[in-house]
Amino acid sequence: MVIPKLKDEFFMQFCLYFLGGILIILQKLDIGQLLVFAMYYSMFSDAVKNISGADAELEAQKVYTDRLLESLQMIHMKSREKK
Repeated sequence: MVIPKLKDEFFMQFCLYFLGGILIILQKLDIGQLLVFAMYYSMFSDAVKNISGADAELEAQKVYTDRLLESLQMIHMKSREKK
């Protein structure tokens, strides 16, 4: 799982700098703009990965949460029956 992640990140960074280099040569972009864009891309990519990881973690914990809520509901129903 680590190798595809590294490969994807390397490929995206390579494409970003390659296309940025072409735009710099064509004078459509300067180096500072490319570096700022690369930094924003990295921040955005990290945020998307964090959200995706949090969603996967919540989905994995859903079974345990459902089981806990079901147990609490049964306890609540039993306490109502006693009254």
